Amino acid sequence: MQVNDLIVGPIVHELKACPASEGQYGYVYALNASRNHVVCHGVPFSEDILQDGDIV
Repeated sequence: MQVNDLIVGPIVHELKACPASEGQYGYVYALNASRNHVVCHGVPFSEDILQDGDIV
């Protein structure tokens, strides 16, 4: 969730743009990513905390 929040600011405030994923098909996040062995990107969860060495 922190990564999602970090990317919203620059996109909206600095670039004056809208995140492409946000609002599409009811998706409420700007981030569309996965980590490590997850093949398909998905919804960010606050329980998923990035660790050193994770691949995003």
